[in-house]
Amino acid sequence: MALASEESIKARMRANRGEIVRSIQVARDGNPYAAQPSAERRVARLQTKAKVSQREAEVLDTTIRTMAAAVTAAPDGAELSGARPAAAAPRGAEKVWGDTVDFVSVSFLKKGARIARAVGRVSYQNQTPLGTGFLIGNGLFLTNHHVIPSADFSRQLAIDFDYELDLVGNRRSDTRFRFDPTVFVTDPDGQDGLDFTIIGVGDRL
Repeated sequence: MALASEESIKARMRANRGEIVRSIQVARDGNPYAAQPSAERRVARLQTKAKVSQREAEVLDTTIRTMAAAVTAAPDGAELSGARPAAAAPRGAEKVWGDTVDFVSVSFLKKGARIARAVGRVSYQNQTPLGTGFLIGNGLFLTNHHVIPSADFSRQLAIDFDYELDLVGNRRSDTRFRFDPTVFVTDPDGQDGLDFTIIGVGDRL
């Protein structure tokens, strides 16, 4: 088998210069997996090195490709050993460590804060705490049977919403409501019971 001539090798390097420079740049910028142009090979490599499933490897590969897209190949004639271009703004995870892909968007904090508004503290009229529960619909509150076992018992109780600390550790102003026991469904906490009570929300105190 004839060996490729020096000129043919140089010609191939010139023809693929853009991809070669790009591969060097992404590897130098901390994204070596992106230096592999084949998506199939990248995914297989990720599965082997990170010990993840194919689906997880494909998710990682999406991040790798997104980061690599920010790297611009050097123009024709540019020196490979020249100054590094300005680093692109990060568009994905800088490092991946461990066996799982468990990135979480910061939006979950806002979602959690919104959901927390439905949570209320069950207390006596003198504000002695008794338990907790949460809204499950318009004017309906779910708690445990062992917290509110009967409609009559609920008449001495109230719900405190926003019973929490603010960002600097100070108590927020809570909002109190009476219970409306005209709407009352419960199941005891015995051996076969579900230990829940659904009760109406009454007037604000």
